[in-house]
Amino acid sequence: MAKRRTKNRTHVPVENDKNTNIPKSICIRLGSLAMKNKSLKQLTHDFRLILSPHTAIRLKELNKNKLKDFIVMCSPLNVTHLFTFTQSDNNENDIYLKLGKLHNGPTITFKVNEYSLIKDVNRFKHKSINTHSLIFQEPPLLVINGFKNDIPQEKIIISLFQNIYPPINPMQKKIEDIKRVLLVNKLEDGTVEVRHYMIVIKDLINKEDIKAKNIDKLLKLKKDDRRTIPNLKKKKDISSLVLEDLGYMTSDNESDIEEEQIIKQEEEIKQELEAEIEVKQDEDDEEASFKKQKLNDGSFKKQSNSNKKAIKLQEIGPRLSLSLLKIESDLFKGETLFHSYIKKSSKEIQELQKKHDEKVKLKEQRKKEQEANLLRKKEAKEDKKRRKDERRQLKKEQQQQQEENDDANSEDKGKSVSEDESSSEEEYADIPEDIDSDLLSEIDENPSDDE
Repeated sequence: MAKRRTKNRTHVPVENDKNTNIPKSICIRLGSLAMKNKSLKQLTHDFRLILSPHTAIRLKELNKNKLKDFIVMCSPLNVTHLFTFTQSDNNENDIYLKLGKLHNGPTITFKVNEYSLIKDVNRFKHKSINTHSLIFQEPPLLVINGFKNDIPQEKIIISLFQNIYPPINPMQKKIEDIKRVLLVNKLEDGTVEVRHYMIVIKDLINKEDIKAKNIDKLLKLKKDDRRTIPNLKKKKDISSLVLEDLGYMTSDNESDIEEEQIIKQEEEIKQELEAEIEVKQDEDDEEASFKKQKLNDGSFKKQSNSNKKAIKLQEIGPRLSLSLLKIESDLFKGETLFHSYIKKSSKEIQELQKKHDEKVKLKEQRKKEQEANLLRKKEAKEDKKRRKDERRQLKKEQQQQQEENDDANSEDKGKSVSEDESSSEEEYADIPEDIDSDLLSEIDENPSDDE
């Protein structure tokens, strides 16, 4: 018989996740209004790109799905963080973002003041970012600014955001693998801004190279019908146009260094060379004079700038402006640790704490009762099973005994039959065996007498 074919493309065996220590996250929408909002759907998808690669990018929510369904699903998938976008029923413009740490909290609730999608950010660029690029295969570098560890609520926010991504080991992590940056910045008014950037690394461009590059671009404008000659009304001289960076004629991927930065680097290099010349001035006058001549000619600029790199952050999106609303002790429930709108006195806080302790005590009592009931039902079930097994064993023994009795009766019956046969043989032992044959022979010998 031929071996059955296995489908390798669709029937891939499920492998156990070895990296269980890596934080994983899920971003979803909840509520009927949120499921109908297409803009919020795109924001959820864009926010998943921020959390990539350790997140469910292709997860699809349904209207019948509840929060409990996702919480139950997070346990076997080793998910550590859950993000939810909800929309208020009273005001459709109110959108909330909740960040919960599985499985025991805490939970932070933010109000989304403003947001911009990836397509909105790319609309103001000359070249858009491919969302399916290789830059999303590695987690971004997290930068947190403006928060203080002295404030309890800000300390909770810092700890939650830091645990979203796996920690970076500087000894093993390669700099080339870091392609993105996530900035979480707190402003003076308490607003939290979330920005997502891509890291662009270019070689340092010399000041003379910038001039030559700008002149070449001005000459190429004649052949390019899509671009026009820049407006010179605000320029006093053509040199101001050539010396400045023509940002409107360059794409966002071309990162030119500003003139002030180049001058600053040149001054640092000059100071280093001057210090080196002063040290070796007494030892070798010819070498010192040669270095002074190079310093005055500026021939060191190309050598110094050739090995330097320029780093630029290019925004990818989405862009979020958040306001902290409240912090809860448990996962999407529990005691309110902080609330931005509602302020409680010390007496009210004590009363709430007392009620919370009573609820926790009642919950523990019910849990113990439930465990006792389960144990009692389990013991009753085991007792019933034991009695059933005993009845089965007893019935089996009775059947075996019955079979043995039947076998014994059959043997006794066989013996009685054999004894009856032997007794009958003894009774007819005197009768000759050929008595019938003798009678028949006598009849055959005298047939004429009968006639």
